[in-house]
Amino acid sequence: MTILAFIWCAPSRRLVEEDLWKQLLLVDSSVTNTPGRHPQLGDVQQHIKTFEAQMYLASDTEIDGDGKRIKFFTYGARAFAEVGKVQILTFMCKLIHNRPPSAEMLHELAIEMRNERE
Repeated sequence: MTILAFIWCAPSRRLVEEDLWKQLLLVDSSVTNTPGRHPQLGDVQQHIKTFEAQMYLASDTEIDGDGKRIKFFTYGARAFAEVGKVQILTFMCKLIHNRPPSAEMLHELAIEMRNERE
């Protein structure tokens, strides 16, 4: 759920892989992007691959101006089908602000979702 919240905060809801690892490191300094076991979480890199395989996360790779490959994470189909945008927003607001989303935030989300359907 934390990764989904990070994607929520990313521009255009696309999170660069490098930024994902930086944000995870801010949450827990013992998280690394190299294979290995985290004391509580296990192999975080493998968990992310599993979330992709299970379609909670989707990824795409692009080439930047310097010819470097950049991987982006977005929401997978199951993230919306099983979790939903309102739940992701609620989790994020409680995590960051220690309260549920405001009516204004929920209204903005409703508009965004309506525009996506059109």
